[in-house]
Amino acid sequence: MRIGPPADRPIPEDSDRNPDSQSFSAHADYCRQSRRLRATLGHDPVRLYRQLKQLGRNSEIPREPEPASSDDFSAAGFAAHVVEQLPGSILPYSQRLILLGEAARRGIDRFEANLIIAAVQHRTHVSAYSAGAPARRLTLMTVAAVLLLQSAILAGCWWMTLR
Repeated sequence: MRIGPPADRPIPEDSDRNPDSQSFSAHADYCRQSRRLRATLGHDPVRLYRQLKQLGRNSEIPREPEPASSDDFSAAGFAAHVVEQLPGSILPYSQRLILLGEAARRGIDRFEANLIIAAVQHRTHVSAYSAGAPARRLTLMTVAAVLLLQSAILAGCWWMTLR
């Protein structure tokens, strides 16, 4: 029994399946080589990592372009908008939904917008905490009370073991 396409049908070439056949064959070649490396160097992860890194540098697979710097500008602008809209260190849910809508309008996805909001809240909370009252110092009376309590516990344990 024969498996595969019928004999009267020609086998399609890579160029027939994919208009960008050179990038397809480069990708397939890269996958083949990386599988071979994983099979031969699977027992030695350090060498495997180095070889895969070298293979990635030498491959001719087209890379995706880096995101434009305008994304950074819109994220910074959105962070400034969040600072303006933040009533305190706690953001009500209704206000968060409004800010998420503003982020969507600026082209920022929901996850990244929530990260920006959380970062602004954290920065606001830290600055409010540091600008607040100075940290309490341990007074002599507090230290004496703690030492008295600890010595009472120690004396009780000692009395229990002698009994």
